[in-house]
Amino acid sequence: MFCCLNQIAYYVGLFVIGLVAVKFGFYVQRNFFRKGYDVHERYGKDSWILITGATAGIGLSLAKYSAKVKGLNVVLLGRNQEKLEEAEKEVKAANPKIKTKTYKFDFNNNSGYESYLKISEDLRDLDISMLVNNAGYMDLRPILTLKEEVMEQVTQTNINGLSLLTLIFAKRFAKRDKRSAIVNVASQAGYAPLPGNAHYGASKAFVRSLTKAVGYELRDKLDMLCFSPGFVTTAMTINKTGPDVVTSDDCCHCIFRDLGYETENQPSTLHEFVVFLVSPVLLINENLPNLVLSPMMGQEFKRMEDLRNKEK
Repeated sequence: MFCCLNQIAYYVGLFVIGLVAVKFGFYVQRNFFRKGYDVHERYGKDSWILITGATAGIGLSLAKYSAKVKGLNVVLLGRNQEKLEEAEKEVKAANPKIKTKTYKFDFNNNSGYESYLKISEDLRDLDISMLVNNAGYMDLRPILTLKEEVMEQVTQTNINGLSLLTLIFAKRFAKRDKRSAIVNVASQAGYAPLPGNAHYGASKAFVRSLTKAVGYELRDKLDMLCFSPGFVTTAMTINKTGPDVVTSDDCCHCIFRDLGYETENQPSTLHEFVVFLVSPVLLINENLPNLVLSPMMGQEFKRMEDLRNKEK
């Protein structure tokens, strides 16, 4: 019996070591050797990228990166016209040779399919080849202190708006001669039930599932990528900083590096490592990560509440 247990432990150990070695090999290849696709060759020369939530954070950084590094024409979608115009100036400054366009749209004031279809129809003269569903809303609060209007806003922006735009542009992209791409911004909050942030985490779990399923269905015509970062220094996180936090600029390179190769990615080695650790734990018990997350979320609630109080 003892010998049998030793053999089991030995082979389990070999399996784990092999798995880690394979994961590390893919990590090295992805981060140091693999080059992203040429977007003009893959998606069409002089095509456009449409980015929602493009006036700040990841959206604005990605818009400037798309223009400066990739030479893509950029449509910036946001709900504040003044901020859209400021963002457009920054994108133009990043690369004066590309074309830009702004589109004002508020996810909170639009809920029906026809409202989102109008975006595509108004932009029908542009050869849009890439859609980045970046717009999102988060409010870190325990469920009993979450206001009803906040829950509606999370649902409207993170789930309804994103899924309708995915549907509308998937249909549009299916008619293009070239391949197209949709990047949906999710979060590591969508990997496991998140205490104190239940609704936001659930909305990002929805994004992960939707993106991967649609990506498989339309793999012959469409590159789908679910971008799932941990904390990013943006207005949404009230500019959180720390060793586990990346900047919005850090998010840009990895999106284009992995688009067409991966179904999901993260912006940094640390964020990838967190996913690597959490995934096998979830197979044992989905609530185990909460033993670590609960006290961390408690600290984050206090930080954000203190900052909100200072702003009042």
